[in-house]
Amino acid sequence: MKSSWKIGSCLLLAAVLGCKGNEPKPRLFSAEKIKDRAERHRKTGRTEAALRDLLRAHALAEGTDNQTEVARIANDIAAVYYSDGEFESALRYLGQAKSIAQEKKDFEMLAVTLGNIGGVYSAQNKLDLAQAAYEQALALDEKTRNKRGKAAHLNNLAMLHRKQGETQKAMSLLQEALSINRSTKNHLGTGVNLCNIASIHEAMGEPERAIEFYKRALDVDKGIENFQGVGMDLNNIANLYEGLGKIDLAIEYHTRAERVNLLIGRDDRAAQDREAIERLRKKQQAPAP
Repeated sequence: MKSSWKIGSCLLLAAVLGCKGNEPKPRLFSAEKIKDRAERHRKTGRTEAALRDLLRAHALAEGTDNQTEVARIANDIAAVYYSDGEFESALRYLGQAKSIAQEKKDFEMLAVTLGNIGGVYSAQNKLDLAQAAYEQALALDEKTRNKRGKAAHLNNLAMLHRKQGETQKAMSLLQEALSINRSTKNHLGTGVNLCNIASIHEAMGEPERAIEFYKRALDVDKGIENFQGVGMDLNNIANLYEGLGKIDLAIEYHTRAERVNLLIGRDDRAAQDREAIERLRKKQQAPAP
């Protein structure tokens, strides 16, 4: 999920990215409008409002014969529960989506859902279950020749290896994902991969290399106007500059992050940036020992 969820590392947890049904389905206009509003709420950190709207859309979809839409919304609901740390609730809705995808033989939807299940298991530190889910998703991506899905699941499998301290394996998988995303012009996925490569350099004690890759991710996110990503990239760079003792640069990047977060309505993140700026300025003004 760029998700997730991007500070330090990025997970892809989403229902509809690159996911299509096996056959055309009528649109559920009322549910779609509610889903759009829910996404706006989610992007501004209002997860309670997002969840309320998604549950309404889910109920509307369940009242029709469009089970593919039910599965998509169930994945979206799971993503909100995931971000709130309510993992069992996320798994409950992902279980519904998985059953629908299996029944309809919708292998792209099934791959997306299995990938999301892997993300939840990873967050629960059930690493064997997470790896099994990601590998099942990758096998389905190969079967359906879904390159973007493959790149997303390679990304998440890489972060699972990173969690286990297997940084070289993680880096190899991320480079493969990055190559796929660049070849398919998936700029959002490219930004996620660059962010995660940066996080691995950070974990390996290479802050300058980490900054280099966070700045590459920043350029990509700016280019596609992914302002949530921009704010997180700026924050990650600021934190690294602070660790290097470059307080002026840390303040500069936190200030830029604060402006972006205010622009997109992420007042919670803007407040964190403001606190960091004030703390760093006090640090600047403190007498030398």
